[in-house]
Amino acid sequence: MLCNRMQQLALVLAASALTACASTGAPSATDAPVRTVEMPVMPPAPAALLVSPLRPLPPASGSPADLLSHAAEFGAYVGKLEAQLDGWQRWYGEGQEGR
Repeated sequence: MLCNRMQQLALVLAASALTACASTGAPSATDAPVRTVEMPVMPPAPAALLVSPLRPLPPASGSPADLLSHAAEFGAYVGKLEAQLDGWQRWYGEGQEGR
């Protein structure tokens, strides 16, 4: 009984869908053309901005010479990160100016 009822329901749904698809006129109710909106395109990022600088290894020991050497290496690393961040900000700003 339940199976027969399900078959009838499936038949009614299929008939309704076919009737609706066949009787639909134009896909749009208005005659106005569809307006497309152009999406802004960001310029490709420079390759130098895509490469992350290598973080220096921790100092080998706690000696003053090793700590000083590590501080110098880490300072250079931070300088590269700052330069890269500045490059990203300039790249983004150039893309915003074109909008």
